[in-house]
Amino acid sequence: MQDVHTLVTLAAQRNVPLTSCSALRYAGEVLALQEEMAGFGPLNCAVVSGAAAGDFPDPRAKHPFFYGIHATELLHTLLGSGAQAVTTRRTERCDIALVDYADGRQGLVNLLHRTPGFYHAAVYGAEGRGEADVVDANRFYAGTLARVIEMAASGEPPFPAAWAVEVTAIMAALVRSAEEGGRTVPLAEFLP
Repeated sequence: MQDVHTLVTLAAQRNVPLTSCSALRYAGEVLALQEEMAGFGPLNCAVVSGAAAGDFPDPRAKHPFFYGIHATELLHTLLGSGAQAVTTRRTERCDIALVDYADGRQGLVNLLHRTPGFYHAAVYGAEGRGEADVVDANRFYAGTLARVIEMAASGEPPFPAAWAVEVTAIMAALVRSAEEGGRTVPLAEFLP
């Protein structure tokens, strides 16, 4: 996390726009779900699922951070900021992390160790619910690239750098909790 904080600080000091995200943030299915969410009332919970590891040739792809960051970004895209702690239960089949938010919302990140490779999200509010299966990879890559091009032209990042920092901190807390037998890990352990 120190590298993340150093990079964000340097970008701010030099007035350089900075962005970092999973392309899932701009998946068409996720954008459509976000539009529906206005009718769900106050949000209670979101459940996201995706791969914990992949077959990418880089050996780092076997670590949950490499692919798990995508599902974590999906959770943040739907519930927004305000996460305060993560508790993870690890089995040989999955890592399931409960993400607690300061206002009482709950997020569940389900990282599957054996999966055909998919991302799914469900959001529950006081007055409605919705879900999305992310399947159109071409659209989410194009959507992300469009945001990067807009940032280069305008000098304004598509969202605050603090969002990317929080997503990274959630993932770091998820992994630490799993490695420490399910200890609840406050995000404060990773944030300045």
